[in-house]
Amino acid sequence: MDLPRYYASFPTSAVSLTRYEDLFAQMLEDVYNKKISPDLLSQNFIKTNYKDLLSQNKEGYGNTFEALSKTGYPDTTVLKMKENLFKFSGAKNYTMLSDLNEMLYKDGQKLSYNQFKEKALAVNQAYIQNYLQAEWQTASQAGEMANNWKAFQKNKELYPNLKYKTQGDKKVRKDHQELEGIIAPLDSVFWQRHYPPNGWRCRCYVVQTAEPVSDNIPESAPGIKPEFIGNVGISGQVFTENPLKGAKPHPYFTVAKKAEIEGKIKNLHFKFLQEEALEKLKGKVITNKHSKLPVEFSKSSLKHAFNKNKDDYEDKNQIIYYLDSILEQATYLGITPPYHNDRNELGTHIYLIEIKGKNNYALVREFTNGSMLFYSISDSDKVLEGLEK
Repeated sequence: MDLPRYYASFPTSAVSLTRYEDLFAQMLEDVYNKKISPDLLSQNFIKTNYKDLLSQNKEGYGNTFEALSKTGYPDTTVLKMKENLFKFSGAKNYTMLSDLNEMLYKDGQKLSYNQFKEKALAVNQAYIQNYLQAEWQTASQAGEMANNWKAFQKNKELYPNLKYKTQGDKKVRKDHQELEGIIAPLDSVFWQRHYPPNGWRCRCYVVQTAEPVSDNIPESAPGIKPEFIGNVGISGQVFTENPLKGAKPHPYFTVAKKAEIEGKIKNLHFKFLQEEALEKLKGKVITNKHSKLPVEFSKSSLKHAFNKNKDDYEDKNQIIYYLDSILEQATYLGITPPYHNDRNELGTHIYLIEIKGKNNYALVREFTNGSMLFYSISDSDKVLEGLEK
């Protein structure tokens, strides 16, 4: 039986702020000299913030964060959390830059750099000195609770209920204390809305039990902040982006949505995923266990695959990073005739893969020189035309 950790671990260390001081100083200069504006974003800040949050999310989740299934696929909740943390970092950067740009002028006159720098200390104090540590700790807690949720699902036939627990000390906030001891079915609406963490620096947790369900399970907990209403184990949202009814998105996401900056953040995520996949896969060769054929990943073929994924590109492009393990296990369907009658190509090998529960096809082109290059991912059955097993 897979047992969750029946306690709420809480990171005692603090995130290192040294790099952020340098990044913030650069942002100040760029904003003042009009080299950067909120709609351009600071890629270095976003990547640094994302990687720090991700490291704590991994630590909270545990050793199975990067574990792959027998078919080579990553955990879908892990993928959702990674995507959420990147978008959160982008939305945070946009919010910071917006605040900084508003500080540039007073009564229509641009401040001197020293005046601007002095005013900007408030932004540094809020977003880096204060908020970052709480966000870092929340990422850790959310990772632990997401992993526990997976274990709860495996054990629910024996233990169908969950019990809400606090740390039982003087630090427990009143609205969380009111939830202490509530027992509700694992699949109840209550856990869809009030699964920990339920606030900044929340130390609450849940235990799985066969004890009887509580008589009066509240439909809502008025003291819980609306942006914390949800369940990271179900949604994969460490920081609420698409909230349930009655909840709210995290303020960073609200600001980004209002400014219609989400598309630029998605594009940065796309670029980041491409860089990650290229670093991992470029030049790598794997062998499919069914066809016994080797598959090589080249820089040009990987870039082509990314650029072709216009529909649901984030889901498909996240999967590209794991294609080495997925293609090793994928079902081999056969080979189709050469693409556009290319004289240098013998044909395209087709492998069945799955993305978000839907059939997709990984295409591997075989050339007369003996090379077999991964080419693309398609969700169209048209790629099967002329297939020979």
